[in-house]
Amino acid sequence: MHCKIVAAISCLMFAGMQRVGKTEIGYEDPSVQVTVTKTTYCADEPMGEPRFGSAKDHPHAAITLRLRVRLCYRNVGTVSLILPIYHEISGLIVSRVGADRKNGQNRRVIRFKPRRDPMDELPENLDTDVPVEPYFAFIPPNQVFNTYDEDVVLPVHNPRSANKQFELLGQKIHVQLKVSHSGLSPALSRTLGARWQKSGRLWIGRVLSQMIEIDIPVSPQIGDCSHDNEL
Repeated sequence: MHCKIVAAISCLMFAGMQRVGKTEIGYEDPSVQVTVTKTTYCADEPMGEPRFGSAKDHPHAAITLRLRVRLCYRNVGTVSLILPIYHEISGLIVSRVGADRKNGQNRRVIRFKPRRDPMDELPENLDTDVPVEPYFAFIPPNQVFNTYDEDVVLPVHNPRSANKQFELLGQKIHVQLKVSHSGLSPALSRTLGARWQKSGRLWIGRVLSQMIEIDIPVSPQIGDCSHDNEL
């Protein structure tokens, strides 16, 4: 399957983009690029284990696309960012390429539930005088930080649904990830932000990634998803 990054080809090119023209901007949210490192289609029968073959061999199966992605954060401001490394993909925005963007039926928002509550305090053995790994990443202006690979699940076909909005087989789509860095409670964020303000800005919040473009075959080849984790 053909996957490509709309804004850039690699994170190295992403880092080398032109600097923001106005240095007065200062406090800016990071820009996030998504690189797809692996794609797998899975077929789940209503009353059985995942199957193999092609999608046409399983007319009653729901088809999902499992994307393995890597996020690349770029600090586009003039102040260093302190980024909590723990994050969650809180949602996806999926739109059909070439469709009327004003038509809501051609744009789908998928939301995921939070996997854990925000922390009220950091581990006792952690030195909180300075931000340290593996809990925080320090990103100077115009520099990047790469995350580890993680999985995203996108439903592309459900024969039991009458809503054709969710039918994506044979479609070219754009996908954006909603990424949430909300693992710290507001009180803890204020405390650490004040403590570290001379080093940089503690960034807490949600950010929308750049687009990736995906061509979904009419009958994709089904892979082995038996060891994959569901979102």
